[in-house]
Amino acid sequence: MSRRRHYRPRWAAWAWITAAFGCSLGAVIARGGAVEWFLLILLAGMAGISLLLPLAAIRGIAVSRALPEADATAGEELVIGLTLTRRSRLPLAWVAVEDTLRNESSMQEKEMSLRAVFAPLFDREMSARFDAKALTRGVHRFGTVTVSCGDPFGLTSIRRDMALDDVLTVGPAITAGDRSDELADASFLGARTSETAEPAHAGLIAEPSDRSEAWTTRNAGIGPETRLYAEGDSFRHLDFRAMARGRGLHTKIYPGAGRLELYVAIDSYAAPYGGDDALFDACIGRMLQDAVRASSENISVTVFAEKRSFGLPGLAGRELMARVGELKLLLARLKPSNEPIDWEGLQAAGPLSYQGQGRTLRMYTADWQNAGRWFELADRVALQGFRLELWLVTSGKVLTFAMREQARILEGRGIRARWLPGGPEHVAKKAAGEGGSAYAMG
Repeated sequence: MSRRRHYRPRWAAWAWITAAFGCSLGAVIARGGAVEWFLLILLAGMAGISLLLPLAAIRGIAVSRALPEADATAGEELVIGLTLTRRSRLPLAWVAVEDTLRNESSMQEKEMSLRAVFAPLFDREMSARFDAKALTRGVHRFGTVTVSCGDPFGLTSIRRDMALDDVLTVGPAITAGDRSDELADASFLGARTSETAEPAHAGLIAEPSDRSEAWTTRNAGIGPETRLYAEGDSFRHLDFRAMARGRGLHTKIYPGAGRLELYVAIDSYAAPYGGDDALFDACIGRMLQDAVRASSENISVTVFAEKRSFGLPGLAGRELMARVGELKLLLARLKPSNEPIDWEGLQAAGPLSYQGQGRTLRMYTADWQNAGRWFELADRVALQGFRLELWLVTSGKVLTFAMREQARILEGRGIRARWLPGGPEHVAKKAAGEGGSAYAMG
């Protein structure tokens, strides 16, 4: 946390003025000439203005804060307003205001300062608007507002702290772009176009549920309906006629066939992220991208975050956006923990209740080094019918030799490992942070 700096009195200048005033007073007593009286009156007037003007200006001053009414999302246009109202109209006094907010969902709980300086003439109301587009995902808590008033000579500054508690929740941003385009030219393990361009439900297992009209690709009465092929579908149900027509792999849907379900989880253990909040937000953004795309394709999505679970049934349009908004609020409060995660939220899925090949759990994480942790989790979720699949988000776009070896170890134990870059948002944050300390202001 950086040290806050405030406006303060110029004590060295005051020491010089005091010494000069004492000498002038002694000269007036000793000689009483016009020059001595002029210097004494000048110093006395300067000291009186510098002391009394800030005291009068800060009396009766009030501050109000204006926050966005709608839920905010990281990266979107966001404006925070501060309005100061004073009782007296003093044209020679300047007013400075500083508002601070702290991100309670970040690993380091970083503080951000909003500052403005006014030099009003006879205005009683002053307003400042701050562009807070740089706010990241999290719960931002506002603290005290510091108001400073000073004189035109810059000798005195009187500070007053006003308690004005507010909370602004900023939801995570969905990673923009297509994952297949980002990985097509990168040296990622298994980053083949045919593999990365899979639909959102690739690797999922069908479970009993009602049929979805969104998957209908044929008119009723002309044979069984079809949908895109997903891993685990029986080869007996492949639509070879669709393959012959060049439509790709499709699976026939018969009455009573199941519906796809997607299970995803966020690794909120702080150690693998190394204090990089942008990397943790990139994991959340990648998960949101896949969850929203899957739900729009009529796939039921279940999100596990710490001790909670959230369901996104196959929706589209306004209903989907409403549920995604609720999910963003839940993820905005998610804070990485320094203690190993117990994954209590996975208990909400319950045991496997049908005869099938199981379910796939996608884990979005940056922890590619601790393979033993994932072996233990894979054994645990296997009791509930899950097969663990790691979606590893990295800060770069090229895999190291250690990453490739770790992926082979994981896949040797039946844990599928897929690699994803942090996304354009994470790259921009990382580039903006490099060398930032050399240009720090305030």
